[in-house]
Amino acid sequence: MRDWLRQFRPCKVITCCFALFFFLLTITTAGIVRFAFPAGNGNEEALLWGISGTSWRIFHWYISLTFAIFLILFIILNWRWIQDKSFETICSKIEKKGKKRRK
Repeated sequence: MRDWLRQFRPCKVITCCFALFFFLLTITTAGIVRFAFPAGNGNEEALLWGISGTSWRIFHWYISLTFAIFLILFIILNWRWIQDKSFETICSKIEKKGKKRRK
């Protein structure tokens, strides 16, 4: 069974890299939309690198959607690790409470 799991390791790394890339791109486009094209300034025809504010907002939407897809895929691929770590954390907290009550 371990051999079966090992074949997914490159997939996890690639998914993690893409999720990080799209996260950074989402943050970048959010900054551009927020600061270069603030809402209500009445200047919808302004351009940044030849792209209008509306186009930047659409681009930001699709980049954010792609990031969400990679994030969900990342969680699916690492679900066992997430369960193991959360179980360890819960068990350690229960043990600490038990030790405090015994004292």
